[in-house]
Amino acid sequence: MTTQVEPDSFTLKFQALFLGFLCLLSSACGSFSSSQGITSNILILVTDTQGNPVPGATVWIPADNPQMRIEEEDALALVDEQGNACADPPETAVFAACTGTDGIALLPCGNRGTYLVNFASGAQSGVISAKCGQSGVVPAPLGP
Repeated sequence: MTTQVEPDSFTLKFQALFLGFLCLLSSACGSFSSSQGITSNILILVTDTQGNPVPGATVWIPADNPQMRIEEEDALALVDEQGNACADPPETAVFAACTGTDGIALLPCGNRGTYLVNFASGAQSGVISAKCGQSGVVPAPLGP
């Protein structure tokens, strides 16, 4: 029998801080904030029912306005700014991202406040509320 170790809160906080630091160093994050009015990010940690990180999950903020949709891509799969690949969102989205090997997705956001964030992997999905710029990682457990 294999025992799986769940990451402790210190590990999750360290990962969030590290990702935030990488974002500051990344020119991609800088181009978001200057070209699209993006002022902050939301870190979403997608986990399975046992609490293990899920790589390759799709995370998106649904569009409130059809004019704010993501342009259709020729590729069959979404590749986000961090280079992680996953399925396209099943609905029109303002922003979309994929979780990396650590189960974390980085979603850019503006000064709008709280967003409804959807996430999915295979047949499992979920919905959470996340505040733009909140510190730490927003937990997103997948459900059937």
